[in-house]
Amino acid sequence: MLTTEGILECLRGAIAEGRLAGNSLNLRDAQRVAGFLMRAAEEAGDQTAARSFRLLAAEAANRQEAASDED
Repeated sequence: MLTTEGILECLRGAIAEGRLAGNSLNLRDAQRVAGFLMRAAEEAGDQTAARSFRLLAAEAANRQEAASDED
């Protein structure tokens, strides 16, 4: 069964993999997915999930910037 927590865990894994590999494209994709899901959660009235996705989008953006700086 697909759950919000399962999706969050998958995104956390994608961000960790992108960070370890220094892959800014994967991090950008994770940021976009998290941002899209954040908006969906907000529209559904689930502020807890929206906040979790917002935090992951910000983390992905920060990691992407760090990876780009290393290039």
